[in-house]
Amino acid sequence: MFRRLVLSCAAVLCACPAEKPKTAAPLDAGSPDVQLTLLITGAENGYLLATPDGEGNMRGGAAQLLGRWVKNEGHCAGRLKAGGAAACEDGSTLVLSTGDNANGAAISTFFHGEPTAELMAHMGYAASAFGNHELDFDNETFVKNRDASGITYLAANIGVTGEQGKKLGLEPYRIYTRRGVKVAVVGLSNRRAPTTVMQGRFQGLEILDPEAKLDELLPEVWKQGISALVVLMDGCLDSMPPLLEKHPTWRVSVVAGRKCGDATWPDHVGTTQLIYAGHHFFEYARVKLKVDPAQQPGARLREVKAELVPVVAGGDDAEADAVSVKLLVPWKQRLDEQLGENLGYTDKGLEQTSDLMYRWIATALREQLKTDVAIINRKGVRTNLPSGNVTAESIYNLIPFENSVVRVKVKGDQLKKLLDNPEARAAGAPKKVDPAATYSVATTDYQYFGGDAFTFAEADPNADFTGVMWQTAVIEWTRRLGSGAEKPLEKLLAEK
Repeated sequence: MFRRLVLSCAAVLCACPAEKPKTAAPLDAGSPDVQLTLLITGAENGYLLATPDGEGNMRGGAAQLLGRWVKNEGHCAGRLKAGGAAACEDGSTLVLSTGDNANGAAISTFFHGEPTAELMAHMGYAASAFGNHELDFDNETFVKNRDASGITYLAANIGVTGEQGKKLGLEPYRIYTRRGVKVAVVGLSNRRAPTTVMQGRFQGLEILDPEAKLDELLPEVWKQGISALVVLMDGCLDSMPPLLEKHPTWRVSVVAGRKCGDATWPDHVGTTQLIYAGHHFFEYARVKLKVDPAQQPGARLREVKAELVPVVAGGDDAEADAVSVKLLVPWKQRLDEQLGENLGYTDKGLEQTSDLMYRWIATALREQLKTDVAIINRKGVRTNLPSGNVTAESIYNLIPFENSVVRVKVKGDQLKKLLDNPEARAAGAPKKVDPAATYSVATTDYQYFGGDAFTFAEADPNADFTGVMWQTAVIEWTRRLGSGAEKPLEKLLAEK
């Protein structure tokens, strides 16, 4: 399947026209207003290639998305100029993200986010909220990718308390100018950010109360001659309406953020537009602003219209962006060379949160490390396993986090406490735990150091840090299991 994806990339490359001259889209004929377009994505997670959605439809892809922006939105591709100016003269678009850019899909994760930084630079991203997964690789890698992408990371609700925090270069807001109009962009990080990264990576930073920070910050931002104010949040949109109702003087023009579970929110609170920014490049938020240049800056914004635009392969006649394809092909070839090995087969695939999925990952760790029990965290698995051949790339797509396996020894009463954690998913757990017995447990270093409120370090301060990446353990065990069309993975797992 992955070889076909590379060939399809090459086919798209042959079909793409040469890059067009960088010219901005004209204003609507006869309009006295300046018209700007915000193009906002969220939770990209490194999904640079078109990917099947939950219904099997091919969605997204960075090259496909950018092709649509150029054709349908008047966007000029290319790295931004100094000060965040558009790549072309008189550009009318501003590209933003709500955060969590690079860790997820194997084509990005395996190369520590470098392909995503390269593509997002060419796509012309200006700013991103500082997502709770931006430090999934490590702090130095984040800085390297930040510089390569040209993205400014925004977090008004993060205070910098030390040198390590300063190196990340986070800003509370940034003002961008398009066609003479100033647009302020404010970022809000997820309040869970300190608990979703490896121990030590949030050192020098602290989460602050977002309401208090916005109430302090926004009046000062409005004094700088802006015509619109955008809030990007790596958090749940349904949390914002009460704050906006309470603080009409904030005069927020647009809030873009995440959709959390089945939560809902209104399209507008007063004059503020709320919009979900999508995920995995499967869709994007298009926000059109009309600004009256004859008015004073604070009173210029006349209209805001927002909609979520799907990106379906073959959904319109827009060509994939040729330069993006040229950038992607070598990364995909390298990925296939290193992770293209066929390890097994699944007839129907495995759903992300299914018992079989967790049994597979946890059993692999348990048997590879020869422990009594293995405990993984629920959120460690990030997507479904599609039907067909299972490759090493499949496993990196499922579990993108760079964690190694740890072997610990715990007493029965401690094991029961660990298993009672609502985030725990286990293999080999005894039906009745003997409080006086000692059990060996395989887990990840993220959990060992307290991720998701696990207490492994307290239970065993002298753990065995194996240095084995958990993807490697799952790859080796799956290869040894020997699933195939006659005995697919799900059948063999059901027998475990």
